[in-house]
Amino acid sequence: LLNAGIGTDIINIKNKNTICSIYLTASNLTDISYQNHLSRLKYVGGNIASRTIGIYNPGRNFTIKLNIPMQQNKN
Repeated sequence: LLNAGIGTDIINIKNKNTICSIYLTASNLTDISYQNHLSRLKYVGGNIASRTIGIYNPGRNFTIKLNIPMQQNKN
């Protein structure tokens, strides 16, 4: 699997408080079909359309995460 992520903090220059943090992540960038070897769902009945056995893990996924602090630091 190929996963990637990046993140940063947005800071108020005057009082050096963090305004927010933002993160961008991507999972399974190559969109490969796979089953976790520890998953019990890989033994579920067959899929008639794809002629496979079990349930596969999710494909390509993009995530945006925004953290906004509820309390400001007082310096």
